[in-house]
Amino acid sequence: MNYIDTSALLKWYLPERGSDAFGGWIATQDEARISVLTRVEVHATLARKQRSREITAEDARRATAAFLADLDDGLLIVLQLDESHWSEAEALLQAVEDVPLRTLDALHLACARIAQARVFATADLKLAAAARLLGMQTPKFD
Repeated sequence: MNYIDTSALLKWYLPERGSDAFGGWIATQDEARISVLTRVEVHATLARKQRSREITAEDARRATAAFLADLDDGLLIVLQLDESHWSEAEALLQAVEDVPLRTLDALHLACARIAQARVFATADLKLAAAARLLGMQTPKFD
């Protein structure tokens, strides 16, 4: 089972460095887990990229539509958060204290751990390092 964080998932919807590699990888997956956090982060990132003129309004609309279609088609399984995820995130911050994790990154890792993901797909090098310390595989999308 795999878990995809927002930094990797956006490569599926926007052309950027590593998009082809991520596209090849995700095409081989039957389904993938994401967090409910990812839903919010995808929308926030697309809005930020549109405001900064990195993408057009049409690019944002297309990416949003494709993301929602993948949710509807069941390619992406959304994991909900409960108290156990917050507690696990706190514990993980101590377990990988040498890796400077942000709050939401710790929550992504907690979701993956609780779901027993063996693969953690991310484009964030620090988050990948933490996932490897926790025994998860981290595919590269360079």
